[in-house]
Amino acid sequence: MPSQESRPTIRIPGTTSHTIAPRAGSVGREGTLRYLKAGTGAPLVLLHTVRTQAEHFRHLIPLIADRYTVYALDLPGMGYSEIVPGASYDEPAMRAGVERLLTELDLNDVTLVGESMGAVLALTAAADLPERVRRVAAVNTYDFRGGIARSSLLARVVVSGVLAPGVGPVIAGVEPKPALRTILQGGLGDKSALRADYVQYRAPLVPS
Repeated sequence: MPSQESRPTIRIPGTTSHTIAPRAGSVGREGTLRYLKAGTGAPLVLLHTVRTQAEHFRHLIPLIADRYTVYALDLPGMGYSEIVPGASYDEPAMRAGVERLLTELDLNDVTLVGESMGAVLALTAAADLPERVRRVAAVNTYDFRGGIARSSLLARVVVSGVLAPGVGPVIAGVEPKPALRTILQGGLGDKSALRADYVQYRAPLVPS
């Protein structure tokens, strides 16, 4: 798992950072998960969109931490959660990461809030664990097939390169900020809404 001290990240006042170890017998299939925690009250889990991380919700967390215990998860292979070579990152595997958070921390009466890809995972995880999830807020839900590659030609080129055998990790590691900025702006009506610090301090796809 990449060291949190080895590269900058956005600091959110009132949050603490935690990890969940892989389950016994899951070597090669799942890695360590990282999440942020803040506040008090009933549990509310935040699930970010593709190629981002828990800090995606840096402006939201302080607004709701006085009413909920907020858990913001770095989805498997993203942010500071571990990338496991050869592991699956399709929807069932990503959903399993969400369900690990709920079961390992024994969370009940949970509100799941997800955006885009995170919204899909909120819905599918809730269907799997109805005894733990009380409600779901699914924002801008999209299907996994095609995903971000549908947003623009540049996104298709980058995603195809990252998924290419052998050279994929190299391409992902380069991650030029101008290309990343253009891809992220593809999901915004107001392109100027993408803050410079969001692009600058977002954790890379591959560990350094």
